[in-house]
Amino acid sequence: MSKRDVARVVQLVSTVSVCLALSAAASWDTPEGPEWVAAGFFFIFGTLASLLGYQTTQSTSGTIGFLPFLSIALIAPNAAALLAVIASVVVSEVVARKKIQKVLFNTSQQLLAEVAAIALYRALGGQSILNQGPPVSAFLAMVVVFFVVNKLAVSAVVAADKGGKTKSYFFRSMRGSAVYDVFAFPLILLFSVAYREFGPSWSAAFALPMLGLRQLYKQNFALQKINEELLQLMVAAIEARDPYTSGHSQRVQRYARFIATTIGIGSKQTERIATAALLHDVGKIHEEFAPILRKSSR
Repeated sequence: MSKRDVARVVQLVSTVSVCLALSAAASWDTPEGPEWVAAGFFFIFGTLASLLGYQTTQSTSGTIGFLPFLSIALIAPNAAALLAVIASVVVSEVVARKKIQKVLFNTSQQLLAEVAAIALYRALGGQSILNQGPPVSAFLAMVVVFFVVNKLAVSAVVAADKGGKTKSYFFRSMRGSAVYDVFAFPLILLFSVAYREFGPSWSAAFALPMLGLRQLYKQNFALQKINEELLQLMVAAIEARDPYTSGHSQRVQRYARFIATTIGIGSKQTERIATAALLHDVGKIHEEFAPILRKSSR
């Protein structure tokens, strides 16, 4: 696939999200004062959550931005929530010095997910929880459609970037985060209700430990990346002893990962298999075998 394919996906997602947002905002009720205050609070929380996100692959990242975005959708299911999401993503992306195309896509796909989630929530009878508790069915539907639309948009741009089918990336993403998404349901409701009952100050006290925990996950992920780089250095040292098979370990790792993924092994176990495949010639690093590996005869 080419950069042109990626640009087309970004343009499509951006156009659809803006059109739907403008149409929805015009038909929804005008936000009231308390809803604007909530939007300001969750804008700050969302910006911090987005800034603490980390790159999980070349094309995707991990963040808890969904928590403030869905919380404000429950509190202010109207234009206030949409503006909070737009401002939060744009500010965090600009601060992180992302490229214009990435800023545009990330903002658009979050906005699209927010619009779709609020529209379904309102259609099922949901209102601001400042006035009444949310219907359970409407709340669950809102969260599900947010995750589905979000992951579908990301999968489409990843497929355009790397090649392959959007459906494959989508189901892989859903399968990989299903457990975390289910546990996120009560957190969203808990946080929005806490804001309604205790206001911004106590909600901020509740948000700080969550942001701290996210930072811990980010540091843990960074350590994992360092370990991967150290493994690559070890493999380079192994292959330096046997130049004839240069690149062999990386090829074995690539084939092992492909086979494991194809037969449906889970992502965590697949990575363990890939690591084992990368180190399958680790014995070559021992000095005792250097003369054998370097001899010119068979």
